[in-house]
Amino acid sequence: PYGIAFDPTSGNLFVADTGTDTLDVIHAASGTSVTTVPVGTSPRSVLYVAATQTVYETDSRSDTVTILNANSFGVVSVVPVGDDPDGLAFANITGDVFVSDVPDSALSVIVAASAGPVPFAARLSVAPTLSDVGTTVVYTATASYPSWGFSYAYSGLPGGCTTANTSVL
Repeated sequence: PYGIAFDPTSGNLFVADTGTDTLDVIHAASGTSVTTVPVGTSPRSVLYVAATQTVYETDSRSDTVTILNANSFGVVSVVPVGDDPDGLAFANITGDVFVSDVPDSALSVIVAASAGPVPFAARLSVAPTLSDVGTTVVYTATASYPSWGFSYAYSGLPGGCTTANTSVL
């Protein structure tokens, strides 16, 4: 096991099992297995988002994030992100999910409220450095998806850090 997240409503633990490339769902109170969901190669971090009843899980060797419905355990989407994704963070203000891409010190942002048929990720190639601590750091990313008929622009700090966030669809 690598990463773990907890759903307090159902009492389920979501555990990334790197040895079997699965996300194991375990009922915490009883310790019994609820189900096992196949995911990408080498799952690592797990994030439960109560607002959407979804679970996000990074697949470090597949360079993807698998999104599951926390109630049915069905895979909602598999989103391509940057190299070797690891950490996950949810932005309460925007609903976006930030993914740390380890080798290139960058972030991917999964736009969960997109107008397209599935969530997509935009790359944030500017990462903060130690000198940015205590100052304002601006991330900028643009992703265009003509087949869906829209583009997405993001500029500002990750949601919840300041009021300088802008998301435009």
